[in-house]
Amino acid sequence: MKAILPSAGRKLVALIFALTAVLTITRAQTHQVSVTDFAFSPSSLEIEIGDTVVWANSQGMHNVNGTQVTYAENPASFGNDVGEGWTYTFVFTEAGTYDYRCDPHFEFGMIGHIIVGEGGGGETSADITLDFTSMNPHLGQDLYLALIEQGSGEILQKVHDTVTEADFSVLFAEVETGKSYNIDFYADHNLSGNYNAPPEDHAWRLEVANLSKDTTLSFVHNTTFTDIEWQHSLTLQFSAMNPHVGQMLVVYIIDNADDSYVDTITVQQIAVADFDVETYNVNVDGSYRIDFFADLSGNGTYDAPPTDHAWRIEIETLNGDTVIPFVHNTDFTNIFETPTGINNDREASKILLYPNPAGDFVTLSGKDIPAGELEVRILSISGQVVKSLKWTNSSGNFLIGLNDLSKGTYYLLIQSKDYRAHAKLVKSF
Repeated sequence: MKAILPSAGRKLVALIFALTAVLTITRAQTHQVSVTDFAFSPSSLEIEIGDTVVWANSQGMHNVNGTQVTYAENPASFGNDVGEGWTYTFVFTEAGTYDYRCDPHFEFGMIGHIIVGEGGGGETSADITLDFTSMNPHLGQDLYLALIEQGSGEILQKVHDTVTEADFSVLFAEVETGKSYNIDFYADHNLSGNYNAPPEDHAWRLEVANLSKDTTLSFVHNTTFTDIEWQHSLTLQFSAMNPHVGQMLVVYIIDNADDSYVDTITVQQIAVADFDVETYNVNVDGSYRIDFFADLSGNGTYDAPPTDHAWRIEIETLNGDTVIPFVHNTDFTNIFETPTGINNDREASKILLYPNPAGDFVTLSGKDIPAGELEVRILSISGQVVKSLKWTNSSGNFLIGLNDLSKGTYYLLIQSKDYRAHAKLVKSF
């Protein structure tokens, strides 16, 4: 059996460090991390016990969250509150791998990693190999496997293939060390194409504790099953997206049963023409539509085609792990309509919303927004007012909390007696 490895668009991140020299240093060192919109720079550090890391925020509303509440595998907690223009310092006194993030922007990839060594560093990734034997009962059946981080529950890699031999191996490559993992897998014994709890399908779980080096697990077929509650995935395979390399892509997964947004996936910058995006927030037998757009105009918000390129794919019934190929084309769909009554407002370019897409917060600013009392309203795409605020503008910046809004696209309307303007707002999580 040939292992199928994730393609470039999957959520697997391999951290590779080139060690050009080994130095014996007895004194502690200080490492600087610059904090700007959507980025820690550098995002990965390899340091030693006793070293200090200083984060300096020079742009935007951010924080450092490396607490064990968020990352249970961290050897110690560290972090500060969301704010502007701060400097935060922490001394690392315990060896191990630390993850951290910016809470308002981690969905946009604003995360960091620190490896604290004891003087010699170490490998940051390793391979996990599963050696299967005596899988005769499942010859000709589909086998599904998932590598899952225990701390976060995140599915990092998936493998799917057909069992053609009783003895074979499956590889999970370049798995981050210093963490613990579950490997869930099942054979589609009843040939339904979907996961069914044992004994209809045969399912198992293996564990890897604190991965530190290349590891091989041996598995002999048995009937000691585990209900792994498999999460089926929906994968959109993009190809020939050359016109949009370097642009933002936003994908919305919408449940047709109640028009709710079950997931929003944002690719801040398309790196290559062929890539995948996937979600696990779907259910077998569900009906969904996939709305997505490439930000051709580069203004950070959705504009109706042809200003931006937008498409829609309908899924009548989801069956098992589903892969949908999409080849770039010019058969566009206007996936959002502008609510009635704001079409004649001033150009949206006069208002700046950042970040946009947003999470828990969005900052409103604009050079020509008048001082004084303003009314700020957020409207749904159907035109319903879902949030209304009063703003006494003196600085030109207004921080708005979005915790009470669901994922989706909205319109933000600002007005006073002599002023009126609007902009599109996307809430991604």
